[in-house]
Amino acid sequence: TDCATYRYNEALIGLPPTNNPLQWALKAYLMQLKYRAVNNNDGSASDFGSLDPTSLQDDDPTRLNGTMQFAFVLGRSVKDALGVIRDAPVKSCSGSTCIDVEAAITSGAARIQLKDRLFDPMCLDTDTTCTYPAEKCRYVPLVPKTLALNPASVRATAAKLVAAIQQVATATTPTDTLQRHLQVAMTSSNDVFSDTVNLFWAAVVTGTKPKTLKAVPNFCNTPKFNPADGTLTAAWQANPCCNPLLAAFVCCVPQNVPNGVINVITGIQPAVVNAYCPLQSDLMLAFLNGAYVGLSTAQNAANALDVSIGNTTWTALDIISTTCQTNIPNAASVTCAVDSDCAAAVCSQSKCNVDPTTLVGACTVPWDDMIGCTVECFANNMDPLLLRYVKQDWGLTSASTATDFKNAFIATATQ
Repeated sequence: TDCATYRYNEALIGLPPTNNPLQWALKAYLMQLKYRAVNNNDGSASDFGSLDPTSLQDDDPTRLNGTMQFAFVLGRSVKDALGVIRDAPVKSCSGSTCIDVEAAITSGAARIQLKDRLFDPMCLDTDTTCTYPAEKCRYVPLVPKTLALNPASVRATAAKLVAAIQQVATATTPTDTLQRHLQVAMTSSNDVFSDTVNLFWAAVVTGTKPKTLKAVPNFCNTPKFNPADGTLTAAWQANPCCNPLLAAFVCCVPQNVPNGVINVITGIQPAVVNAYCPLQSDLMLAFLNGAYVGLSTAQNAANALDVSIGNTTWTALDIISTTCQTNIPNAASVTCAVDSDCAAAVCSQSKCNVDPTTLVGACTVPWDDMIGCTVECFANNMDPLLLRYVKQDWGLTSASTATDFKNAFIATATQ
C-alpha cells in the first residue's frame, strides 16, 4: 500500500503550529545552521556556531489545534568576493533534469504528500470503518495564503522593530551583533507585518532614478597622473579638491556627486489595489509613494539577516584600528619633504622634520595629540558615505570643526 513516489521530492521542516509560522521557520532554520556549524564542523555556517536561536523572541507562543505548518528554504543569498550579493534559488532534481522549487509553487505544480507521517497506516483509504478516513497518498495542492491584515498589529510590530534595530547599536561582539540583527529579522517576520509589507510590494510597480549626494567635501574626480608618462596632470594640480598643497590656501567647494540609483514607485498594480484598497487609483498611487520611503527603510532593516554582517562590520573596524595603531607610532619611518606628506600618510598632527645634515625628512609621532591623530586616522580610513552618516548621527554639520568631531568621537568611544 505504499504511495507512488513523485519524481521531484524535497523534505519539509516541521514547525509548531502558531500564529506566526514565518518566525518559527526562521528559528528552525537557524537551529539547522547551528547544528551544521557545531556537529558537522561546517565552515560555511561557522558564524552561527555560538548563536542562541532559542533566545530569539517570537510574538505569540500559543499553539493552534488542528493545524500543521511546514517550512522550506526557497533560496539563499550569497556574497561573492567583490561584496556583491547574488540570489541562488533552490532546485529540485530528478536525474539530469532540475526545476526551480519556488517557480513550481507559484505555478501551482507543487504538492505536499504526507503518506504515513500523519495518518494511521492501518487506516486504509478504502476502510470505511475508520473514524477519520483520509487519503494518505493524495498529493495536497498548495494555494496562496490568505493575507492577515490588521493596522493595530502592524503598528505594534513596527514599534518592536524600531526597538530591535536600536539594540543593534549596543552590540559589543561579533556574535552579539549577529544575534541582534537576527532579532530584527525575527520581529519583522510577524505574520501580519510581513503580510502587510508583501501586499505593499505586490500593489506597486517600481523603477529607478539617479541618486545624488549633496555638498560632498573634498570630492576629486580628476585623473592624477598622465597615462602616457606618469606625470601629474595640470588639472589635478590646479584642483584644490585634489591637490593638498593647493588646498592649504584655496578652498575646495563642496559638490553634488552622482551616487548610483534608488528605487522609486512608477505605478500600481490595478488588480491588487482594487482587490484590497478602497481608495481611487490616483489617490492610492499618491499614498503609496508617500509610504514608500518609510516602508523601504523598514524593509532594508528587516533584510539585515546577512550571514556575514557581523564579521564584515567588525572586520572592517578591526582593519581600521590596526592600520591606525601601526601607522601612528611608526610615523618616523615615513620619509617626507613637507608637512602635507605626513598629513596624507599619518595625520595632520604629524609634521615633517628635515635633518639638516642629510636633508632627509621624517614624519614625527604626535605624542602631544595622539587622540586627535587617532580620530583623524579613523575618519580618513572610514568609508566616506559611512562617515557622513556617523557625523549626522552625532549631530555634526558642515560647520562643525575637527575639534567637534574629535570630542564627539571621544564621547561615543568612552560610553
